[in-house]
Amino acid sequence: MPSLYKTLLNSASNYAQYVLILLLDSILNIILSRHLSIDHYANISLALRLINILSFSILLGTSDSSAKSFRDIIIKRRKEEIGRYISWNLNYISKPLISSIIVAFILFFTLDPLNLFSWGYDEFYIEFLPFIFLTAPFLALIRLYASFIRCYKKTNVSRFIEGMAFSILTIIFLLIDYKIYHVDPINEFITVRVLFRSYLLVSLISTLYIAIYLPEIFSKIKDRIHQKEIRYQWVCDAKLHAKNLLLFNLNSNISVILVGIFAYNTNSLAFFTVALLISQFISLVPSAIFVDFIPDINDAMKTSQTLKKFGSQWRQCSTLNFICTCLIAFILFYFSEQILSIFGKDFTTNDAVMMLNIVLLGQTLRCLFGYNQLLLCFTDLINKLTKIDLIGFFMQLLLSILLFTKFGIQGIALGFSISMVLNELIVLYTTKKHIPFNLYFPKKKIFIR
Repeated sequence: MPSLYKTLLNSASNYAQYVLILLLDSILNIILSRHLSIDHYANISLALRLINILSFSILLGTSDSSAKSFRDIIIKRRKEEIGRYISWNLNYISKPLISSIIVAFILFFTLDPLNLFSWGYDEFYIEFLPFIFLTAPFLALIRLYASFIRCYKKTNVSRFIEGMAFSILTIIFLLIDYKIYHVDPINEFITVRVLFRSYLLVSLISTLYIAIYLPEIFSKIKDRIHQKEIRYQWVCDAKLHAKNLLLFNLNSNISVILVGIFAYNTNSLAFFTVALLISQFISLVPSAIFVDFIPDINDAMKTSQTLKKFGSQWRQCSTLNFICTCLIAFILFYFSEQILSIFGKDFTTNDAVMMLNIVLLGQTLRCLFGYNQLLLCFTDLINKLTKIDLIGFFMQLLLSILLFTKFGIQGIALGFSISMVLNELIVLYTTKKHIPFNLYFPKKKIFIR
């Protein structure tokens, strides 16, 4: 049983790494928001979110299911099985990956007919759809390779490849263009070119790392990419995670898409994007505190003794999560205007501050519950989590549209926050119903040494 000191140390280390990733992402967004017009910044932000959603759709759940299937193969040192899994994984995602690239080229040569459809920001969809469909496959490969690396317990490397490398490269390329070559930031094509170049280089870096440090994977990629292997269990696990990831990403991004559709100008979209970015400093708290439980969740449910120990650890972390969430939330609320000013004077309006406070409130209330989704996601209860996410999606969609009619764009932010809290309550109810230990309140003492 880890001591309070070790729990704090591990959580602080995880949070520091997550914050570093988020800070790099924030620096990238600050550079973009200060050099681009607010319209261009909003368009770029929306395009990046759509790329993120599409990349998960291409992977069909394999980046998450590998944590169970591929990791088990590695632990048991079944080298021949490694080749079979790699072969199956690459062939499994090949059709959506190739389809995305084909759609990108079709859209590139058939942009004009899209002018016939007048919904949302016509110019955005015409200019960015080819970029989105062409870039998403590279991000999908980056995530897939990072998941392979993570299965070998090289967590820091996988986090760098998946979370930091893109931001670092893009920041460097943008600073070179803006400060050395004095490129005109008004031209959106310049920014799009830089973003695509960064995704391409990160995919090459991840491939090179696997070739050098994990040659057993790279050799299987070369030897077996054309050999088809079908394993029913692998497919089932991937499909379960695919449905869950797709719904999770839709829940996380549907409000942004609705703002993009219903807003009369792109200011609101930019404000909402920045608000979500800042609120991530709160959402990272439960992620950092509970992430170390993931490898042990399944085994902990097998016996009453392991379940008792696991429950004590979970309650210890729940208390720590409550304290840390309140602390981070207080700092962000108190300095909200100063933080927004970093992104430029356009982000210091009352609308921007109000939208940030609404999102921060919802994120804070959600995170106070902890990270109970893990107990459903990494056990046999993942189907229940998928159903909850589906309910959450329609709940957020309905609330956002209803509140938009009364409060405008801020109503969408309010619908986002309310639905997050309601979704968390449903997760809590389901977890307490199926997980046989107390989530929050120990009988005798809070911290177990």
